[in-house]
Amino acid sequence: MTTFRTDRAPILPPIPQDATPDQQRFFKAVQDLLSENFRSTRQDLEAVDTTFTLSYNQEITKADKHHCICDVWYQDADEIIIKPKYINGSPLLSAYFSDKSYLEQTTNITAKLAAPGAGGHIGDGITAVLNSALYKLWLWNNAGAITPMFTYAPLTTFSNANPTNTLTLGQINAQDIGKLFPVGAHVVVWQDGNELETPYFFSQDGGATTVDVTADKPKVASTTTTVLTLGEALTNATFTAGSTVYQVDGWKPLQLDGTLATGTSGYLDTGIYIPTTAAGAITPFVIIGNEFHYTDTAHVYSDGYGRVATTTGLANYRMTYVPPDKCGIIAYDMGGTGAIKTKPYYVATGEESYFWNNSAATILLREDSRMLHGILSCMASANGYAMPRGYII
Repeated sequence: MTTFRTDRAPILPPIPQDATPDQQRFFKAVQDLLSENFRSTRQDLEAVDTTFTLSYNQEITKADKHHCICDVWYQDADEIIIKPKYINGSPLLSAYFSDKSYLEQTTNITAKLAAPGAGGHIGDGITAVLNSALYKLWLWNNAGAITPMFTYAPLTTFSNANPTNTLTLGQINAQDIGKLFPVGAHVVVWQDGNELETPYFFSQDGGATTVDVTADKPKVASTTTTVLTLGEALTNATFTAGSTVYQVDGWKPLQLDGTLATGTSGYLDTGIYIPTTAAGAITPFVIIGNEFHYTDTAHVYSDGYGRVATTTGLANYRMTYVPPDKCGIIAYDMGGTGAIKTKPYYVATGEESYFWNNSAATILLREDSRMLHGILSCMASANGYAMPRGYII
């Protein structure tokens, strides 16, 4: 808020005591002129609203974690509905964008997971809906209209074994996706639970680990359509061809050529990822508070939907249906009486989360899954299964 003071008179120059009559008349004229200008300026200012404030809707939108006020609902296999919330009894769907523009409306928005040529809102240039994939949901300022957009959360394989700081990327949908990785973003390089490198941790053969939270790698330094060049050489030098690389931060809505999918317009990351099934359909879901839950039981409990078999020793598992910058909601199906321990993957010891004496028990881990970068690190008293059920938004 900015307020101008109009209640203070100007400081007038004094008339020198030894001034001649002509000089006195001159100084008096200057004083009168300043006083008259002050009165006029004060009247002009007081005729204008000089207090500038954001509206209540703008204030709450800007203060929101993701700078948007809305609800997101599953509609069908290729559509979601973005609906207003009711604030003080009135509907509000609002967005505060990266260019500091603000828009609001009171009506629903339908977002279709399809390429633009099929009437859809995929904005990254990939021309088909991918199977078993995660799509980020963006909103952008499209010439004064709040418009949805989906982009693929970059993940692919690389073909060069024992890489140093360059990764030759595999295609997605027969298209080169190197430019979808933003320069400056961190990535995870994953072969398996004992061969990985992340922004905090790496593991080589036999599970020997190095942890360095001061390190700023692996991070994308430059890209071509087919190659990622990292800013520093990987510490783990034994990755096999066919290993995976995926982005974990620094998100931008980019097209296949590396330019912004929104042109020069503002955009925002809703914090929501929409997963697809093995057939490319939107996975049914419901959002409860800050929790995103998958509700398609047939997929949630199938091996093809990301279920992993766990062992009685601490191990790392990549949960493919948990976004890499979210904490996963994990259903754990215990094979017998005992306990389960979880930990952040980059620390040495686990913390006991649950103990039960029912061999048929299934528990739901939320923040206590302690996931980071899409990696679950856990052990249990008996072999069991971990299944992704959603994530914390």
